[in-house]
Amino acid sequence: MLRLHFNKSNGIFSVRRIDRSTLAATGKRSEYRKLPLIGIDPFELSPNVHALVTRGLMLKAQKGKRPEVPVVVTKWPRVRLYVQRFKEMLP
Repeated sequence: MLRLHFNKSNGIFSVRRIDRSTLAATGKRSEYRKLPLIGIDPFELSPNVHALVTRGLMLKAQKGKRPEVPVVVTKWPRVRLYVQRFKEMLP
């Protein structure tokens, strides 16, 4: 299980495991793997396993919640990301 965290003091998003160890983070000089552009590129965990970080998850993280990041096994992660994003935009 992965969760998206937001640090209010420096504005950095990070994807963390259940034991709170950081898997990836945004930021110019991050010592972890870089998160791609949120909502545009999926984050690759292994060749066919991707984490889908959407804009809706980012907004929830900024409000103080720690949403779960969906992890999918697929050859076409961008298609799954666009479908996920489209589902968020529907009322």
